[in-house]
Amino acid sequence: MFVRNLNNNVVIWCISTPNDHLLETAASRLPEHERQRSARFKNTHHAQWWAYVHLAMRNILGAYTQHATSDLRFQYSAKGKPSLAIKHEPAIFFNLSHCSDIALLAVSDCPDLGVDVENVKAMSDMSSVAKHVFSDAEQHYFENLSDLYKVPGFYKFWTQKESIIKANGGGLSLPLDAFDVVGVTSKKWKNIIPKTTHFGLQTYLTRELCLSEFGLSETHMAAITFAKQSGEQIPKIKMLTYLPDSF
Repeated sequence: MFVRNLNNNVVIWCISTPNDHLLETAASRLPEHERQRSARFKNTHHAQWWAYVHLAMRNILGAYTQHATSDLRFQYSAKGKPSLAIKHEPAIFFNLSHCSDIALLAVSDCPDLGVDVENVKAMSDMSSVAKHVFSDAEQHYFENLSDLYKVPGFYKFWTQKESIIKANGGGLSLPLDAFDVVGVTSKKWKNIIPKTTHFGLQTYLTRELCLSEFGLSETHMAAITFAKQSGEQIPKIKMLTYLPDSF
């Protein structure tokens, strides 16, 4: 059963690649401006996947707000972070991340939410990238990993840092080396302590997502972050699979 009351929970919706018919028809069910965005992709599959993911997001958010998917309107921060333009009580926050074959949509009544998912794959310049985006502590940890754990270790840090940046909403104006995620595990939340003033007085909690619930633990890595308000309880995470026929 689909439960609309979030009750201080974070719900992670996993959106997988559907059959060809749903991929091919998704764009036709989007508003005109989103159809145009989809059409900008040169690769047909990428265009269809983008359209399907955004249609799924509309279906899920429409179910929470009890609005028709076509009626949903989004507004954007100065840095481009989307939010619902319609008023809803209690407020609903969301964040979307997708890679080549999987998308995660985080939905919560907790503000400043960020999620990131990535395909785990080796890169020839991984060590060079790490030096540019990791903090000193993260670089030290990464460089001392054995070859067997280098690739998953890189993406563990990468997804956590991306989710923090997305929760902050500041885009690349928040330096990637301005905070450490060393020691973050899938079993507990970690309080992120910034090294700069970019966070202001905001406190962020982050953690890995245990994707084994979706059978993705070997091929994907993901993380989630939210901004904790004073006195607010840490939310529970629910992980659900998006099934188009149920909306």
